[in-house]
Amino acid sequence: MTGPHGVPSGDLPASLAARPRDARRGLSIPPVNVHPDPNGGTGTHVDFTTINTTTSTRLAVERRC
Repeated sequence: MTGPHGVPSGDLPASLAARPRDARRGLSIPPVNVHPDPNGGTGTHVDFTTINTTTSTRLAVERRC
């Protein structure tokens, strides 16, 4: 079975398959690519081109990545 954009959906580990997905690309969104709202709002936005260093550091300290 394939998911969006022909990506096989059965090839992902359950924890990765459970992550939110980017609607345009069909990719799972890693937590390090979720950033605070650049306009100062309470929401978040996804940017695959930059790393959220706060999240990245926290995950490393917790030995989760």
